[in-house]
Amino acid sequence: LNGTDTFTYKASDGAAETAFTTVTINVTSIEDVPVAANDTIPPAKDTSVAYSLLNRVSDGDGDTLTATLLSSTQHGTLQFLASQF
Repeated sequence: LNGTDTFTYKASDGAAETAFTTVTINVTSIEDVPVAANDTIPPAKDTSVAYSLLNRVSDGDGDTLTATLLSSTQHGTLQFLASQF
């Protein structure tokens, strides 16, 4: 959460003197990193499977997400279409 919040308090000397003051706190937002889950795509023998990787990724800030291939498959062929998310 971010934004401005305030609270008021009083200080007293125990006698008749009391002072009131208001404190303002400004909380700035921080960048929330995307959250992704490990995923398994069910195999389909001798057929191709289309799968959208970013369907299981969320971003708390609502930023536009992109996917970058860091490693390929161990078995089979992967066609990574970064423009089709």
